[in-house]
Amino acid sequence: MTMHELGLPAVFLRWIRGFLLNRQACGSYNDTLGRTRQIRQTLPQGSVLSPLLFLFYINSVSECIPKFVNCAMYADNVSLWASNRCKESATADIQQAVNFVLEWSKKKMTLNTEKSEIAFFSTDTREANWQLTVWLNGKMVPFDGSPRLLCVHLD
Repeated sequence: MTMHELGLPAVFLRWIRGFLLNRQACGSYNDTLGRTRQIRQTLPQGSVLSPLLFLFYINSVSECIPKFVNCAMYADNVSLWASNRCKESATADIQQAVNFVLEWSKKKMTLNTEKSEIAFFSTDTREANWQLTVWLNGKMVPFDGSPRLLCVHLD
């Protein structure tokens, strides 16, 4: 959903557009200034407005996740989880959601697959060593029995 569809007033949208258009940057090395280049992508680093604009941008990922999979987002972290009496069904649900997020990212931004991990939790102690398999970009997502979610270790 766009900022316009969310109801932001046109005057704000025009101001944001002006904020993001015609940006230029150049680097310096040993007191020598490089050529000025036009910046067409990314948000201005250090701007207090950039995190808010990024949230508008990334929020659309939640629209592509199936309703039977839960999603929590914080900044650029997206966590998905599914609950089902059948662990294989839960795994299939997560795989489907991961596939949707991957398709979304191809149009929007590159996923950092190195930071992705998967875990399995159950109240059945006989399933304590069971590991699910989920694929992302042709690679198996690493399993972590005690993953970290926003600096909190889950087990």
